[in-house]
This record gives sequence, C-alpha cells and structure tokens, in this order.
Amino acid sequence: MDPAVIHSNEQAQEPDDYYTLEKEDFTNFQEYCILFRKQFGLFNWNLVFDHRDLSSEDALAQVDWDFCGHSARVTLSTVWSHWDNMDVKAELKRVALHEMIHLILARYQEYATRRWGSPSDMDEALEEVIRLIENVYDTGYQLGSQCKASDPI
Repeated sequence: MDPAVIHSNEQAQEPDDYYTLEKEDFTNFQEYCILFRKQFGLFNWNLVFDHRDLSSEDALAQVDWDFCGHSARVTLSTVWSHWDNMDVKAELKRVALHEMIHLILARYQEYATRRWGSPSDMDEALEEVIRLIENVYDTGYQLGSQCKASDPI
C-alpha cells in the first residue's frame, strides 16, 4: 500500500496546543469521504475507515491503497495541531476532499512507480481522471453538499 499523506503546515507545538478529534468528528469525516467518493464516481474503490494517532507522522489524515484490489484505508488522525479559531467541520471536509483526490490519482502513482508502466497506461489513467472530473460537473453536484452516511453510494 502506498501512503498519501496530507501534512499540517504548523510548526512543532507544545502538547497542550493539540486538538483531539472525537467520534462525532470521525463520523463527519467518513460522511464527507463518502460524499466525495460518490461525487467523483469512485465506485470501484472499497473504503475502510480508521481513526488513530498520526501525529508522529505530522499528518491530519492519510490514505493507503491496494491498487489491484481497489481497496483503500482512509485514516483520520485522532490528534491535530491546534490553531486559533479552527473550524473543525470545514477542515474535516477539506481533508476528506484531499484524500479522495488521492484516490483519483492513485492509478497515476501506481503506474509511475512501476518500471513497466507504458505511455498508453498513463494516457488511459489521464482519461480516467478527466472523465471523473467531467462527471462532477455534468451531474451538477455542488462539491461538499451535505450527505448522510446512510445515503446510497
């Protein structure tokens, strides 16, 4: 599995400057990921969610995937560096979007790391990304509109 990590732009801070994410935050993050997965048409990916401390990696979240099996583990850190007036829901939404974009580009990353990847593989992967982005605009979705985890995917 290849990790794709979103990092905090914050400097190293004291332990009391951290924000601990609760179960409700994790649930919201899952709902945002499911929403973006649906809006981008990433139906070929099986998502599994994890909630654990990634602070040693200075990560807010990360996605690891098995390209052949099209399964992805999306992990939300339980601890984030805290900054003043943080809008947790908005940040959860941004991080979920970021991780789902990593899935859009997973095929590129997979081919780029293979010695035997060909220009036609890259072209095919590029066309896949273009179609996914077109689907978002063609369906009239407003990225990030509210959803429930129970909404059909």
